[in-house]
Amino acid sequence: MFTDAARKAGAAQRKKVNDVVRELRPFLLAHGAVPMILTFVPALGTWLARALGFN
Repeated sequence: MFTDAARKAGAAQRKKVNDVVRELRPFLLAHGAVPMILTFVPALGTWLARALGFN
């Protein structure tokens, strides 16, 4: 359930893995939600290129 990175981060700061994961939860949710949104609404991913003149 916990990633190796979460274990290392907790060990470095002497915190419990649960505490580290609790703090990372919003970032992990965004990390999953943004690709899903870009997949289902592709115009959001291409607006900047179009605004700069790339076609």
